[in-house]
Amino acid sequence: MKARLLQCLAITIVLLCSTNLIFAQKEISRKLDLKQSYITFTIQTEKGVVEGKINFKSGQINFVDTIMKSYEFIADMKNIQITKRDSGLNEQQILEAVCSPGFFNCDSFPELRIVNKKIDRKPDNSYFTIANMFLKNKPVELRFVVYFSKIGKDDGFYALSYISRRNNKITYISQPNSLKINDSYFYDNIELFLHIILK
Repeated sequence: MKARLLQCLAITIVLLCSTNLIFAQKEISRKLDLKQSYITFTIQTEKGVVEGKINFKSGQINFVDTIMKSYEFIADMKNIQITKRDSGLNEQQILEAVCSPGFFNCDSFPELRIVNKKIDRKPDNSYFTIANMFLKNKPVELRFVVYFSKIGKDDGFYALSYISRRNNKITYISQPNSLKINDSYFYDNIELFLHIILK
């Protein structure tokens, strides 16, 4: 009788372990495709619109099964490309302004880091997320919606967010013998567009 009880107990333990293995949640980490992923920024100016492109140095999104749980992206501020310029400044002048110490301060802070702060999954499998974007090592809050979809042969998402220069102390400080503009040349809002493609 005792042997039979031990046998039943052993079978139960094996079944429980098998069930846990079958239904165990799988943690997956997926890296960015650095050739296809980037950030664009758009700023309205007195003479039109300027746009720039910032490539990522690294980044990954962590999932449990198919549910996004966390992410971290690191962008390269030393290689900003100007993709559209206004009628008042040429490409080099725009770079000088946006990379200046009061603005993005690219020389002193060569990396821009975006890390999740809150992720709220919605019924349609989209996510409302709040992130800290560490610009000049200070957190700037981003809010955007993530909806994963097929983009060409790969999967990823596009996301739009806005930040206020005034609220986050992103200012152009005029320098002697530099550009003949002041901070008011740039309007307040900066539009950020994340183009995220996963490997």
